Amino acid sequence: MAFFTFFSGIFTRVIFLVHGGVSVYLVVQSKNNPIYWWLCTGLFFLLVESFYTIVIRKGKEYKFIWPGSLFYMLTVLPAIWVAELSILDSKIASGLDVCELDAAKKTISIGGGLVTIRSDSTIEFAQKWSKLGLILLIIMGRWLLPRGELTRDQLSSLLLVYVANAADIMELFEVFDQDPTLWCREGVAIAVLAAYTWSFLQFALVFTATAETVPDIKSLPKAPTSEENKTDRSSSGQTKLPKYIKKLIKQKQKDELAKIEKEHRSARSCRSNETAQGIQRPRETSEIFYPRYSIRSRTSTTRSATRGGNP
Repeated sequence: MAFFTFFSGIFTRVIFLVHGGVSVYLVVQSKNNPIYWWLCTGLFFLLVESFYTIVIRKGKEYKFIWPGSLFYMLTVLPAIWVAELSILDSKIASGLDVCELDAAKKTISIGGGLVTIRSDSTIEFAQKWSKLGLILLIIMGRWLLPRGELTRDQLSSLLLVYVANAADIMELFEVFDQDPTLWCREGVAIAVLAAYTWSFLQFALVFTATAETVPDIKSLPKAPTSEENKTDRSSSGQTKLPKYIKKLIKQKQKDELAKIEKEHRSARSCRSNETAQGIQRPRETSEIFYPRYSIRSRTSTTRSATRGGNP
């Protein structure tokens, strides 16, 4: 499992690096200007992020943000802007009639057949390579990337959201297919490119992740051990009572004990007073309170009567 996590994380970032590098290379070749190599700045940050996530964080991805896709898009989206603006400039320079009739196309004969190509095929290939590859790799990269703290349900929902957003983004350019003359209007083209760029930046965020993430497999409650069962059986029901009821029960028990002790002390004090005053208690009473004394008194009375000759 750990090997798959590392492999998928590395493989996804390698795909981003390759596609981003090829996109920048095509732009540089079509413009014939090495200054556009500055577009690789995002790839440098992608390398730094890859090292930090894979080596330092041990392949653990982030929960609410996807920094790898952000740096990847910071490389490809500027390349798309350069390619689209280059095509726009060439069409504006050709004139409105060329835009309407799509006169930028030319037909050549190859092997006895007619093949239609564009005059600026390199820059248009760079544009299509960047556009289509960006959408496909964003979705595939999110699918291949380790889930991290996302659950399977959250990842499935996230992929569905990505596919739906990608379909909506691609519909932006259908406007130009319906009316090709819009490409000759610089304001409309820039507005569509701005909306296109802003729509892609949402892929760097994970909207399906929440703070109350429910794990895929809930931990089952542990079965009580034999000692816990003995404790539960031996414990009385008072342990489950509220604290104030327990206090009332203890106070009542203390009051009953105090009452019993008070009765015993009063009985002892009465007996001590009677003994001091020489009051002879009835035999029945003495038998009740002093059974041993009553038996001894009867025995002594019988012996004295026998010695005196009484029957």
